[in-house]
Amino acid sequence: MTALSIGSAQFAPGTSGRTSLGSLRYPSGFSLDIPCLVARGSGDGPVLVVSGATHGNEIAGTAAIIRLMQALDPKKLRGTVIAIPVVNIPAFNQGEYSTPQDGRNMASRIYWNADAKGTVTARLGAILGPVYRMADCYIDLHGNREPCAPMSMMFLSSARDQEVRKKTIAIADAFGVTAVDMSDPVAHPDWVGPADQYSVPVALENGIPALMVELVGAYTVLDAERGRKGVMNVMRNLGMIDGAQEKQDPAALPGRYRYWGSLSASAAGLLWPRVRPGTLLAKGDAVAEITDLYGDVLETVVSPAKGFMWSFNGALYGAGTHALPEGSDIGFFAEKVD
Repeated sequence: MTALSIGSAQFAPGTSGRTSLGSLRYPSGFSLDIPCLVARGSGDGPVLVVSGATHGNEIAGTAAIIRLMQALDPKKLRGTVIAIPVVNIPAFNQGEYSTPQDGRNMASRIYWNADAKGTVTARLGAILGPVYRMADCYIDLHGNREPCAPMSMMFLSSARDQEVRKKTIAIADAFGVTAVDMSDPVAHPDWVGPADQYSVPVALENGIPALMVELVGAYTVLDAERGRKGVMNVMRNLGMIDGAQEKQDPAALPGRYRYWGSLSASAAGLLWPRVRPGTLLAKGDAVAEITDLYGDVLETVVSPAKGFMWSFNGALYGAGTHALPEGSDIGFFAEKVD
């Protein structure tokens, strides 16, 4: 192992520390640094890149990264962990999902073809891109609003080859929450954007095994420990650290799952979930009811197949309110395939 230069710092084998990957300048003249935490192992091994707050208001991953880096001993580490606790600094500072200055989504292919002279999001992509391209493995930590269940997303149809696909399944299983293959959904909603354009499937296209994880409580730090456990489980799978795999609670559901899509309701009213996210359902089971303001049931939404709901996101026009207008998506469903 030799010293590694990241951002404005150099990291010798067996050391850890912090650095800035670059900065963005604002109209008032001040600059925003992009923080990065690095653990450079004392032995040879893969480079694992971990990111949080790709969507600026989803800070669950940020907290998990902080706990992860506090737990690592670089002297007992093989390989290198490069952790970016906040990818979209401008959105994070304003509690926004996308970049406020240009409205663009950082969960995209921007790290591989960014214009360093473009808008704010493009410039961020140009700063971060070289780090992502260093990865032998990549984990992007996100979070869902409650009620939700933890899960991970595999974009297997984007994998460059069978070896990348196999390694992605292995790290998803190691993380320890229910893994869902996001390939070719039946009912993917337009407002989410093309799923195969996120940063994780683009990494897979480029031959990097990669995983996108949805922790619980997007806007809080309360699920940090689940994220830390999951990443360290992946590191054990990769041979980067020793020790037994840590159990997640809840454990992953048995079997394999694929992304079916988003369930929707025709009626307007109040959304009443009838199942806990993460509960295995049979086809036709009641998932939710829509009632009017008198409590009368207007519609019952049922499971389209055997599988589970991983979140009840509600109507996006009101930042996830469960007071629904007509034709609202109510939450995401994964179908059991074996």
